Amino acid sequence: MAERALGNVCYNCGSTECTELHHVVPLKLGGTNNISNIVVLCNRCHKAAHYGRHIRDYQNKKITGRPHKTNDSRLSNAIEKYIHGQIGTSECKAMMNLSPKSKISDMSYYKRYLKEHGIKHVRNNIDIIRKKRGYVENGDVVGCIEYENGEIEVTTY
Repeated sequence: MAERALGNVCYNCGSTECTELHHVVPLKLGGTNNISNIVVLCNRCHKAAHYGRHIRDYQNKKITGRPHKTNDSRLSNAIEKYIHGQIGTSECKAMMNLSPKSKISDMSYYKRYLKEHGIKHVRNNIDIIRKKRGYVENGDVVGCIEYENGEIEVTTY
């Protein structure tokens, strides 16, 4: 299944001959078989990766590694709802298929979204309010958005 999803082009040099799947974080060091931990490498680049040779020596300079995921509308939708106080942190993580221990603010997609929209900082207190009070009512102030230009927008539920 991973082979179909990732293709058969070496992410390092672009070769299509003798491609193999490579675990970025080895299984013995806690890596997983998740597709996010697997890349396609040709036999030569794969050997270089495993035997401590500089894989960059084999790199095709026009290829910049594994392609980033495309802007998924599901991620964008979850982040937008989170920033504007429509959902809390736990709901946002669930929509983005993140583990409960993950931090939304650590995601590169989230950081890119903030930068593209000129947002400096976001505060979302929905989960805190729900934990304290047990519910959130329409009209409750649930956080704020601080923009790069200094403007602050209060978010309501």
